[in-house]
Amino acid sequence: MQFEKLRMVNFGPYADQTVDFTDFADTPLFLISGNTGAGKSTIFDALLFALYGSDSIGAKGDNGRVALTMRSDFASAADDTVVELNFTHQGKSYFIRRALRVKKTGELTTRIPELTITNQDGKKAVLTKQTEVKATMLDLLKLDKAQFRQIVLLPQGDFRRFLDADSGEREKLLRKLFGTDLYKNWQTAIEDHLRTLRAQMTSEHDRMEEIVEGFSTATGQELAAGEMDTKLKQMHAMQAADEEQLQRHGAELQAAQAKMKQTAEQLQVGTTLAAAFTKQKQLRQEQAELQAGAAATDAIKQRISQLEWVQAQQPDYTRQQESRTKAEQLLQQLKATSAQLSAARTHGAAAHEAWAALDAQQDAMTASAQEAAQLTTTIQQLQELADAGKAVQADQAQATALQRAVTTAEENVARMQQRLTTANKTLTSDDLQNFQALVHKQELALTQLQTSAKEFSAADAELTQVRQVAERTQKQAHAAEVALTTDEQRHKQVKLGFYRSQAALLANELGVDEACPVCGSTHHPHLATMDADVTTQAAFDASSDQLQHFQDQFAQREATATTAKTRCTEAETKRNAACKDLYDSYVHCTAFPDLAKADSIAAALDGITAAAVVVKQNKVSAQQRAAAQASLLKQRNQLQDQLPQLQDALVKQRADLNAATVAVSRATERVAGLRNQLGANADTDVEVLRGHQQRLEQKTADFKLKLAAANDQMQQQQTAAEHLAGQEQEQKQQVAAAQADAEQRTATVTATLTAKYGAAEPLATYAADLDALPQLPALRTQVQDYAARVVTNQKMLAEVATQIGSSKLPDLDALQTQNAQAEAVTNDLTRKLGGEHQRVTQNANIITKLTQRLHSWQKTEQSVRDLDSLVRAFNGRNPRNLGLERYVLGSYFERVLQIGSQRLSKLTRGRYKFILNTDSTVKRANRTGLEIDVYDDQVGETRSVHTLSGGESFIAALCLALALGEVIQEENGGVAIDALFIDEGFGSLDSASLDLAMEALESIEGQNRTIGIISHVNTLKAGIPDQLQVVPDGTGRSKLRVVHKNA
Repeated sequence: MQFEKLRMVNFGPYADQTVDFTDFADTPLFLISGNTGAGKSTIFDALLFALYGSDSIGAKGDNGRVALTMRSDFASAADDTVVELNFTHQGKSYFIRRALRVKKTGELTTRIPELTITNQDGKKAVLTKQTEVKATMLDLLKLDKAQFRQIVLLPQGDFRRFLDADSGEREKLLRKLFGTDLYKNWQTAIEDHLRTLRAQMTSEHDRMEEIVEGFSTATGQELAAGEMDTKLKQMHAMQAADEEQLQRHGAELQAAQAKMKQTAEQLQVGTTLAAAFTKQKQLRQEQAELQAGAAATDAIKQRISQLEWVQAQQPDYTRQQESRTKAEQLLQQLKATSAQLSAARTHGAAAHEAWAALDAQQDAMTASAQEAAQLTTTIQQLQELADAGKAVQADQAQATALQRAVTTAEENVARMQQRLTTANKTLTSDDLQNFQALVHKQELALTQLQTSAKEFSAADAELTQVRQVAERTQKQAHAAEVALTTDEQRHKQVKLGFYRSQAALLANELGVDEACPVCGSTHHPHLATMDADVTTQAAFDASSDQLQHFQDQFAQREATATTAKTRCTEAETKRNAACKDLYDSYVHCTAFPDLAKADSIAAALDGITAAAVVVKQNKVSAQQRAAAQASLLKQRNQLQDQLPQLQDALVKQRADLNAATVAVSRATERVAGLRNQLGANADTDVEVLRGHQQRLEQKTADFKLKLAAANDQMQQQQTAAEHLAGQEQEQKQQVAAAQADAEQRTATVTATLTAKYGAAEPLATYAADLDALPQLPALRTQVQDYAARVVTNQKMLAEVATQIGSSKLPDLDALQTQNAQAEAVTNDLTRKLGGEHQRVTQNANIITKLTQRLHSWQKTEQSVRDLDSLVRAFNGRNPRNLGLERYVLGSYFERVLQIGSQRLSKLTRGRYKFILNTDSTVKRANRTGLEIDVYDDQVGETRSVHTLSGGESFIAALCLALALGEVIQEENGGVAIDALFIDEGFGSLDSASLDLAMEALESIEGQNRTIGIISHVNTLKAGIPDQLQVVPDGTGRSKLRVVHKNA
């Protein structure tokens, strides 16, 4: 990756400046110089912002700078902060743009970034979605922000600290860069899991012992002592013997059940035959009742015949009634039409009279229309006179306003000349630049102090939280232990009750002179009895499962408490380290001369708070002074621009005044001419005339509408009367036809009914029968039901006679007694066999559970052995005496030393190379595998890195830093970045060491890598000809200037 251009707008001290890296393409070693606080390091901050953006505005980012402070103080709320970067990689050109804006609420937020990728053929792809840009950049770089800094920027001596740090600090840095916390967390998780598995094994073994205690046999034989798998084999053998005995007793029960079945079948046959005799008696009684109801059924049949004739005549009768109704309806319609025709003729005469009255007013309406037309000319002339009068007034008002404007402009020119003189005097008296440099220095120092304070507060809060967790988990473990003890006592009582229930079952099965399976005695003076509260196998298993739950809970909480205690110790160590860092940072801070002495952390925190107040006050003061100076400068420039404009405007306003005076005179002459034309009508109110004209026009229009409406009404009434006359004639013909049809149908129906009923009221008689017609279905159903009952009775009598045949009534009491005796024998055998079957089933369940748990326990045992070996290796009990994480870190570090040694040997002409310190006197627990020395080929022995001179230390540290960046790139598959920035790492070097350092950097330059040195050391300014100078302009802004001294 090669950077080409970096543009910064309202970013830090840069209003709009561009770094063109191609200016140093031929001379890749260049100096970025400028005073402290001018904005040298801000260039790298802009690079980071362009490549990675700002995930949290206002929060401290990986670049060590607060993102909010990167926005220029002089930027207005309407101005965006913008960074644009052009770079190339593998033949493609990239352009990325990121911006910050200010919301209406004053909050700073990011705009959507823009990334443009141009291929070698010129095709472009533009990405404008936040997620797309982020994913593309991370895929290209394959480095996070911290790793990018480690590779590209070596800030303010940090790379020296890696060389001088002890192995513990070096381990922390490598862990952060390579993310090896994963291995440490993995190791902790495995150890926790191992402890849990061991506790589960112990608990599971106790549970298996309890399961074995529930096993019993018919003979009372006990299990021999031994391992669990041996006991399981014995239990299988005992169970086989019990199952054989169970089969013998089962055969006896089957014979008894067969006898009981035979007697039950005999009882069933006798019961069925007795029921048949009873049924025969009931059917004969029903037969007599049916014979008695035959006469009533015949009467119903005659009524059905009569109603069926009435139903056949119903269509003719219905049509006769409908014809009479239709004739009546048509007659009523004819009467209504005749009434409507009379009313229509009356309305037509009234409409003709109204039209004639309106037609007589035609001449008067014509005269009104002519008068309205004559008024139009007069109104137009009066309107022109009014407009001319308004023009005179407007011109006079304009002339007066112009006279006042000329006077005001003359006064403004005089005042502006005085203000310009005052502003020029004030601008020469304010020294702002030095004060801004002091404020910037204090801001950087305060940021470092607040960072240390925040880390201490976080560590202190973490320690408090971890202690609370440890205390809580300890209490939970104690509570779990108490609960386990309580449940063990409860389970003991349940187990005792279960054993008593089992003893009662065994006692119930003992026969006379049968040996007791427990004690072997054949004498049983006090047999065990079943308690009221029987403890079943299911209850015992449920109690055992509950006990197992409490055992698992205690083991888990005890392991959690142990882990919390360990973490508490680690948090306390972390807090002490943060406390020391905070105190050291406070004591060595020189940016605040009046900073109070601190003899405690609390005093240091108070001092940091006081320093924050000072920075805030000074920053506000600097902003106010800069704003005031900028405002005054802006005001002076505005005055210089505005004065000539005001003078030109004064000349123009005087010319406009003369033109307005001439316009007033011309408008007055036009008003006089119009009044002469109007004569006596000149003072008439135009609105009065216009109102009279509108009334005349409205009157004429209303008359026309009324006349047209009257004519339409007359025509409508005439048309309606003609239509109703035709309709009346048609309805008369329809009434005559309907009446004739009704009379004919009535005569026909009357003749038919008279023949059936006689001459006395035949229609009334038929109507009564017609009302009874709905009864017909019910009557038919009665006849059908009677016939069906007769058939059914005869059929069932025949079936019962066949069933009884020649049999006699059976003796049910004797059959019932015989069946009860057989059932009692069977039940006695069933109860006896039930106890045996329950014991065999219970033992089978115990064997199954024990087999499953033993198999699971053996698998867990193997896992514990494997995990224990793994944990021992992780904890450093291995040939190299190194834990897993340190082993991984050592592997990375060996690669760093390998690459660093190659660079160091080349830069020191083969004298030095890095080697690992393998001092065997260091205790195994304190060894990290990260201790380093250097081998000095001139003296042929190993030396400590702390014995190197200043220049040698610089070269060694630089080689380590470059090697570390290269390994990070290798590990992440990152893009090769052909740039390196070294920030303020030369101030402590003497001249000889500085020469040696410059020689090393020039050697690196030959490897096609652009190197930018950020420094204000004068020796470097004189020794490096190619420079990017950061030059403040005294207003809080800085500009960039490229210098090539040898050009």
